Amino acid sequence: MKNISNYTNELGVVICGLSAFICLFFPVSARADTIFLKNGRHFEGVVVEDGDRAVVFDVIMGSSMMRMSFASGEIDRIERTTAREKETLEEEMAREREERAELEEEKRKEGLVLYRGKWITEEERRSAEEARKVSILGGRSLSHRPAAPNFELPDLEDNLHSMHQYRGCVILLFFFGVRSQTGASQIKALERAYEKYRDEGVVILGICVDTDIDKVRNFAVSRKVSFTILCDGRGWKSPAVKKYDVRKLPSTFLIDGSGYIRSTGMLGDSIDKGIEKLLNK
Repeated sequence: MKNISNYTNELGVVICGLSAFICLFFPVSARADTIFLKNGRHFEGVVVEDGDRAVVFDVIMGSSMMRMSFASGEIDRIERTTAREKETLEEEMAREREERAELEEEKRKEGLVLYRGKWITEEERRSAEEARKVSILGGRSLSHRPAAPNFELPDLEDNLHSMHQYRGCVILLFFFGVRSQTGASQIKALERAYEKYRDEGVVILGICVDTDIDKVRNFAVSRKVSFTILCDGRGWKSPAVKKYDVRKLPSTFLIDGSGYIRSTGMLGDSIDKGIEKLLNK
């Protein structure tokens, strides 16, 4: 004979399945309730309370459905939406869909494509795809050798630098932030490599992903950086960051004299080994 807890569990499964059905076929209902967590986050969707042990929460994310479970200790409060509020939400969602459709039509007329939530040119999309393949293989030598995307960025004295002007040189791109302890700690290793290989045509370009250029200048002076530091003050919106699909700091890309990315994710002693390997080929 099944005990009460078994029946309760089965009932919970049925209720969760019903809520998933509602979310899947009636997307408007996915914004019926709001759950607020103690960590400050909140989500909108269909909230099903399953006793004191947890709350199952079905959410529509774009065209897919996600199911989230939260322990009662994580939850601050749950706000249920009234029928009138649901109508208002439905109207808002309809307006959002129309505005999104108009925006997409306008962007496509401009020749742009939607890539990972951003509108960019087809050329930028191809470059980002190549760089993304590289970032996924972080810390490895690359067999497929994607072409290094070109970019133009100013140094700390407002002189423009591009990848094309260094064609024929071994280039190490070092994306970092002045507030990143890991990135700052790599400066000494980069300085050693630069002093060791600069006479052999090796170029090190530090690309600072910060918006305050004065702070970057102070950082370069205090650390006595001798290799070139580039910064346009646009932070994560910098074209170089987008083209190389940089998602974490620090990030490194080693490029050969023909303009192909050969390694990525090198830090510390592996920087010397990677450069040495290219120079000996």
